[in-house]
Amino acid sequence: MKNYSYVLRFSKKEVDKNLIDTALNYAWKNTPSKNNFMNYNVHVLGPKNKDLRKSLYYKCLANQYDCNKEGFENNLEEYDKYLDLIGLPPNFRNILSAPYIMIYTQRVSEVVNSMQQVNVDNGVVYEQTFDKGTKKYHNAHGIARFESGMFSANLSNKCLELGLDVSYIGCMPLEESKWSEPEWSFIKDKPIIIQLIGYGELYKKDKIDPSTDLKPSFERVVNIL
Repeated sequence: MKNYSYVLRFSKKEVDKNLIDTALNYAWKNTPSKNNFMNYNVHVLGPKNKDLRKSLYYKCLANQYDCNKEGFENNLEEYDKYLDLIGLPPNFRNILSAPYIMIYTQRVSEVVNSMQQVNVDNGVVYEQTFDKGTKKYHNAHGIARFESGMFSANLSNKCLELGLDVSYIGCMPLEESKWSEPEWSFIKDKPIIIQLIGYGELYKKDKIDPSTDLKPSFERVVNIL
């Protein structure tokens, strides 16, 4: 991860799909999971999904607009131009150039393995198996977020090792109701985060002095008792 740098724009250089497959398999194999459920999905959009890429950008833009309410009455194209005018283009515009996009969502585990079934038969309850609308489904969301974060970190490490760049996006609609269009029918559960993969062309550090945008100090984060 020492080679990580946030990408503002990805290169048009083609990414070998075998590299993506290798990184995904590495993350799947090496990411632990509570009771081996892995109650999340990683939806992979590739270079051919151009319409979804544009739709995703506008979903993120709408999410930012809803937070800021700049007075454009949901005219997202005008809002997009306004952000350029004031010199604040959204970092997530990198969605439009990223050859690969991973959308992480929660997943209900409908299939149990042999050990899990033995435990279920003996009265063990797994919140990862409960449907939407239940309290246990809501409780399992934290597990999905935590574990998918580990998966995405493992995926990032392997991508960086293979010479690829990665970036994350959290400015996205988190309610399933905002993914109701037919083209997003595969989003059946709560979204978690977006991860982009490709070859970087323009990085955040190229536009902003890194010393002006530092993470909190070690001592502010790590509390050693």
